[in-house]
Amino acid sequence: MRPSSQVEVKSWLCLMTFRTRRQLKNHLAAAPHKRLSVICVWCPKKKTYRRMVDLKEHVMANHRSKIELMPYSFLSENNGFWMSNYPETYAKFQGPSSKRPQNANALIRRMTALVNIKYTGLHTFSVPIDGELKSIMMLVVARKLSISDEYIADIKTSDELFPGKHTKASTNPLSPLKTPSTSDIILEDDRENEEPEILNEKATSQKKSKTENEEAKKIKQGKDDKKQDQEIRLKEEEQKRREEQKQDEEIRLRRKNKRERKNRNRTRKSD
Repeated sequence: MRPSSQVEVKSWLCLMTFRTRRQLKNHLAAAPHKRLSVICVWCPKKKTYRRMVDLKEHVMANHRSKIELMPYSFLSENNGFWMSNYPETYAKFQGPSSKRPQNANALIRRMTALVNIKYTGLHTFSVPIDGELKSIMMLVVARKLSISDEYIADIKTSDELFPGKHTKASTNPLSPLKTPSTSDIILEDDRENEEPEILNEKATSQKKSKTENEEAKKIKQGKDDKKQDQEIRLKEEEQKRREEQKQDEEIRLRRKNKRERKNRNRTRKSD
């Protein structure tokens, strides 16, 4: 553990000074300031904690599915400083829509998956983005792309997040007042190119099927890993429960033996 600094530090909210930074943090987190206490952004009722470690334990126990969507640094000490100074901002952007929470959560998961595959276009879809869902969408996409949310503030549908995937080639329609000229059309014998085109189609289909198989394997591997983690956790809990039962039995036996020894001593003294 890093030794605390011995330099005198002054509170920026009052006239008190402290010998260590730890004392300053405890002072700022306690009454009357309560400035460095972190807030849980997912609880409907306001819950605050004095340490980031306590908040992390609470989140892992009660909001595990939501913290998995967040970056790893969300529960860091550095992020806890900003969370304590701007709790309303964090609560505003992290919480899903109260009107349609299921739709908001599904949209976040879908968009996160799309951004993670880097616009490959394998799972394109179109969803209207408006109202409270738009603020959530902006935050998720901005976080995943590491850009400011002001650059995606004008989006209206999910198609606009994937340029080039839904655009059609521009065609110039023929004028009904003109008969199209065919003088510049050159007919060629393309029988020689038939076989390469078939081969190209086969290669494309094989590549597509290979990509789909790889994706299916990744999804299956993720499910297997999750199932394995759950089994390991259940085994650990079962083992812990057995150890606790064993310890309780040992304690009961010790107490029983102790009572028996006391009774023997009493009978001996009475004799």
